[in-house]
Parts: sequence; structure tokens; C-alpha cells
Amino acid sequence: MKPPPVTPHRRLRGRRRSAGYVTGVLALALLALPVRTAEPQGADRTGAERAALIRQIHQAEDLRGRGEDGLIPFVDGLAHADPEVRVAAARGLGRLELPEHASLLMPLLGDARLEVRIQAMLSIARSLRGWAGRPAGER
Repeated sequence: MKPPPVTPHRRLRGRRRSAGYVTGVLALALLALPVRTAEPQGADRTGAERAALIRQIHQAEDLRGRGEDGLIPFVDGLAHADPEVRVAAARGLGRLELPEHASLLMPLLGDARLEVRIQAMLSIARSLRGWAGRPAGER
């Protein structure tokens, strides 16, 4: 009797999982974490103030965190009461693709707002891309 043909599914059994698979499982696990139910105080900022803060974060991102303020707009944005500012700060830090920034993003995984948690997870994954490309001695 002839053995069944080897399908792509059977061929992948026993192999190491891809980075996309691991990221997807991590994302589902992080979204299932319990979250704080209260919004941070002071979340009733004006639209103009929010826009100014997000603009500062974008400028720091364009300068790759090397401007005169450095990472201060990102760090201040991560602790801000407005969820849109937290999302912008997390996105900006992730785009720098520096693994040392993952520890700054970890507290946002327990944020009360789903969009902040999702962006934190994506930014952590993106910042760890830089880690994979470094020599083992520098990790």
C-alpha cells in the first residue's frame, strides 16, 4: 500500500514556529489579559492640546529620538492620560526598532483601552526586530 502524499501541512510538523506565528499567539494572549477599568485621570484634554502633543511625538520620531528632547516626548506620551497620545507614543517608539525600548512599552500591555494594548504589542514586536539583527554578543 502506498503511503499518503506529503502535504505542506505534514511537512511543517515538528519544525520551529515562524516569527509571525509566535507574534500572533503572543497577541492573542496579551489581549486576553485582565485590564484596569478606570481611565487615567485628566483624560478630558482639549483637541488642540492633544494635537500639539502628538505633533511633538511625530517630530521626535522623525529625528529618530536624537533631537534636543531625545526620547522625552515618547516617555511623556506613554504616561499621558489621553489614549490617542499613548498610541502615538507607542507607535513612535516601535518605529525606532530598538530592543531596549520594549521595556518602556511593557506597562501599556495592561492599559484600559484596547487600541493602546494592541499598539503596544505591535510596537514591542517591531522594536524586537532590531534585536534579531544584532550579533549574539550585543543582544
